Amino acid sequence: MKLINMHFLLTLALVLISCSSGKDTDKDEDNNDQEFARSYTDVRYGPTSGTAPGYHVRQVLDLTLPSTGNGPFPLLIFIHGGAFIAGDKSDVKSTAFNNAPNRGYALASIRYRLAANGQAVGRFPDGIQDCLAAIRFLRAKAAQYRLDTERFAVSGFSAGAYHTAFIIAFTNSEYADGITEDLSLGNAGFSSKVQAGVSWSALTDFLQKDAQQAMNPDVHYMFQSNSLTSPEATYIGGQITLPANSAILAKSNPLNYITVNTPPILMQHAKNDNLVPWQQSQIMVDKINEVCGSGRAELELIPNGGHGGSPFNSANNVNKIFSYLDEKLGIRR
Repeated sequence: MKLINMHFLLTLALVLISCSSGKDTDKDEDNNDQEFARSYTDVRYGPTSGTAPGYHVRQVLDLTLPSTGNGPFPLLIFIHGGAFIAGDKSDVKSTAFNNAPNRGYALASIRYRLAANGQAVGRFPDGIQDCLAAIRFLRAKAAQYRLDTERFAVSGFSAGAYHTAFIIAFTNSEYADGITEDLSLGNAGFSSKVQAGVSWSALTDFLQKDAQQAMNPDVHYMFQSNSLTSPEATYIGGQITLPANSAILAKSNPLNYITVNTPPILMQHAKNDNLVPWQQSQIMVDKINEVCGSGRAELELIPNGGHGGSPFNSANNVNKIFSYLDEKLGIRR
């Protein structure tokens, strides 16, 4: 009888020790970063078949996750500039937005179709459709890439800031005569909504741009929107002042998509910007706050920042951008 009891007690002790050890191991595993890929290059967010509708080699993105933590991570999406005719997803490396992984954000940098004179591909709304498709893709693959689908933010510079402003305005839009998403680009069952945005040197209303240039006589602008060779003309496929292009101008204007559900955006611009007058951001901020109430959009004028110059990338501005995103996305540090 004693032998049986001794055997029982010994077995029970071993079980308890094993369970205790197992719990400690599990706890340690929870505290340590799991092994998984932290960066992805040239990920195709569009159709993968060469014959699929909308297939294009520029429909790819790069994704970088924070070097520590297991997620799900908030996501910052970057859209490059280049006057609608140039630029690349690698441009993010020279901007403050490249600090996202160091601030606990996953960073996706998008390449999209570009416009060219005499070509239909890349004109409005192709670039916008690509960006919306990329957002849907990232939300569809959120579990794989460890992304927080309720904390997506979008950012961009110049033409990319135009795309950013458009996406912010397009979120929950009810503009009946505007564009709709091209769901043939994939992930039709997923949302392209974002929860916040930051833009640098944004274009918004093409038709107001030349008049706004005249408001800044101390700035020498490089070109006017109403010329046949302007980036805006290339983007919409014709001179913007022609009556025949009035419908596409209305569809391509983010101010026409703003609703009470438009998410918050921080628009940064410089008064000495010699490509895009700072009033292009001002009118967007004014319209959002008119529709949504004061404070939904903010304009910050960057002293002597030029067109996305070094003051935009200062350490102070890096802190400002990510503090803003943390606040709007409800992230506590």
